[in-house]
Amino acid sequence: MDLMHHYTVRNYKGRSCLFEGEKPRTLPMYMPGDTFGNVGKTDVDLFLAAGVTDFYLWIGRDEEVREMYTNPFWPGVDRLGEPKFVSPERFISLPERIAYIIERCPDARFMLRYYAHAPKEWKAKFPEEMSLDESGHRQCDTSLASERYERDHKVALKHMIRWVESQSWAWRVMGYVSLHEGEGTSKLASPGFLFDHSEPTQKAFREFRPKGEGVPSQKRFDEARRDGGYASWPPPESTEAERDYFELIRRLFLRRCRIFVETVLEEVGERRVLIGMDALKQPMQGWLNVPFFSGTAPRAHFSHKLLTSGSTGIDEALAIPGFNLLNTPYDYTFRQMGGSPEPEGALDSAVLRGKLFLVEDDARTFAASEDESYGYFRNMAEVRAGLWRNAAAAISRGYQAYWMDVTSRPTPQGGYFRDPQIMEVVRSIAPIFRQSLEWEHEDVPAVAVIVDDRSALHGDFSSDFHNLAVFWQRLTELSQAGLPYRIYLWEDLLNDRLPDHRLFIFPDLFLMNEERLAVLRERVCRRGRTVLWGPATGITDGKKLGAEGTMQATGIPMRFSPHCCSRRVVLSRFDHAVTSGLRGPISYGDSTAYGPLLLPEWDNGGSVQGIALTAKGQNFPGLVIKEIGTGEDRWTSVFSVAAPVPGCLIRELARYAGAHIYSEENDVIFASRNFLAVHATRGGSRTIRLPRSCVVRDVVSDAEIGRGLDHLSLEFHPPETRIFRLSAD
Repeated sequence: MDLMHHYTVRNYKGRSCLFEGEKPRTLPMYMPGDTFGNVGKTDVDLFLAAGVTDFYLWIGRDEEVREMYTNPFWPGVDRLGEPKFVSPERFISLPERIAYIIERCPDARFMLRYYAHAPKEWKAKFPEEMSLDESGHRQCDTSLASERYERDHKVALKHMIRWVESQSWAWRVMGYVSLHEGEGTSKLASPGFLFDHSEPTQKAFREFRPKGEGVPSQKRFDEARRDGGYASWPPPESTEAERDYFELIRRLFLRRCRIFVETVLEEVGERRVLIGMDALKQPMQGWLNVPFFSGTAPRAHFSHKLLTSGSTGIDEALAIPGFNLLNTPYDYTFRQMGGSPEPEGALDSAVLRGKLFLVEDDARTFAASEDESYGYFRNMAEVRAGLWRNAAAAISRGYQAYWMDVTSRPTPQGGYFRDPQIMEVVRSIAPIFRQSLEWEHEDVPAVAVIVDDRSALHGDFSSDFHNLAVFWQRLTELSQAGLPYRIYLWEDLLNDRLPDHRLFIFPDLFLMNEERLAVLRERVCRRGRTVLWGPATGITDGKKLGAEGTMQATGIPMRFSPHCCSRRVVLSRFDHAVTSGLRGPISYGDSTAYGPLLLPEWDNGGSVQGIALTAKGQNFPGLVIKEIGTGEDRWTSVFSVAAPVPGCLIRELARYAGAHIYSEENDVIFASRNFLAVHATRGGSRTIRLPRSCVVRDVVSDAEIGRGLDHLSLEFHPPETRIFRLSAD
């Protein structure tokens, strides 16, 4: 087969890129919505006129059933089908959409995406296969243990791929992406349930744990925790059954991922394609899904979505042979001006491992009726600043973003980009995406956040702690620290491609043992780095709760306190190099109660810069900085009793560790070695310091700013995003 019809992922000039044959290809794509009617072709025409040639398409919905999750390839029980073709102008079915686009763009390429759900008829006939919450309500997604679903879905998946691969345009199909049920976070977890009580899961659990026990009871677990007299997190010996259950669910989730990848590989045969999933949202630890979208559920004591869904330990999923693409939207929570467009998925881990990462930019705008939702861009100033900001984030972190409309309904119900001025911005961004393919990419040593996606096993299985220490830390404070950051999995510490970051943040490293201590000593705690430990670092060895592991990891004397409370830290001294430049007093933390407590002891070996405000009026340090080791083994240990830690403090910790600080003004910074962007919502003058003497070129205007520059003097008219290329003199 002609190599030009093979699609692979390779490293090109420092980033993971799509290759068509032996040629790298950028993906400034557009994905139209999937509603019935032909309005979507209006948007396709607009993007074709803007120079976009690649399109991401849903496989479509069955025209007779007309249900969100029923597709034409699997319309019912023991029934397979094909999408209808009447004429390209109808623009409803998959072949019609492809024919319409090819007629207008002979160079078009396609990615195909589908919901991996059973059809409506199947769910109605086999209700026992659906997940079941403890109240007796069946959800709309299948049990991960359902062998019937896995068998029937695999038959339908094979049929779909065979049909596509038999079409005359099959060579244009770059790959297949599965949108897992619940996008990898189950609909059982979304409303706050922990355990699936369906018949398939009960059977699988009895086989996995042959002790005569059924699936654990959430009610019994909550009552035992409440009556046991311990605070928030139960002792590990009391949750053996629950942890076994979550390990089973993890393995079943991994099985579903493997089945999808292996089935696609089998059916495409010798042709090489992209195979991806919309899932693996590890930086979303602590996200309260239903409470966010509905505003009806409490923020505290909510189930941990990823743990309940089986989406933990995903380093194994990333290692599945043939799996080379991860796709997620931007986090819906903070898309407004002044924030960083943070993808939901394990972006930096995927890129580090040589995977292609795609982000759907479905930014709502004033052009559509969703003009009050998800941080929509209210006017053209926000559209320009927002779309350029999102493009800059993609270029700086080595991923690729594509534009997406969720609905493609008629204006004003849909069409986020259906405005001439908005499309003019898209038209200006598309060639920059293509040009950036040839720009050498290299991360700069800065801030690394290390997420342990198995950590929820060792807590109370809720989102309480993670919502503060991972979720909000990522969304707000990190993005306003004045330098770039990356978010990795714990397992990435063993990857030799990991950049030499200077500040390491461990927000949820609960489990500590000899193996993990050895990794920390070899890969992190040395060479003058600074390490910021989260409030529950090392709180368990997997068998008991205590402070021993914390002291071993941090080198700071600790006390374990079995209390559950909210906690804050007030910076009360400013006589350390880290804090001397801050303007006090500074307080941080939150009102959410969690526990047990780890409290630093008063000890002359560390510098106490803050006081902990916790339960019972205890007087303990809240922020301790301690210098450890000498020479190559020197490092700085920093323990905080509360989270999230403010961006200004992160900036000073990074500076102390030797990272380059670009901005002192809380602007959002996107940077790699040869690229810099600044997103600002405050007007006036700025001085942006460059890491070396550079030739600086404005990306948008393609004008040279100057040569031999070590700083930029900029004037901002907010909201505004400025983008620059940096090169050697």
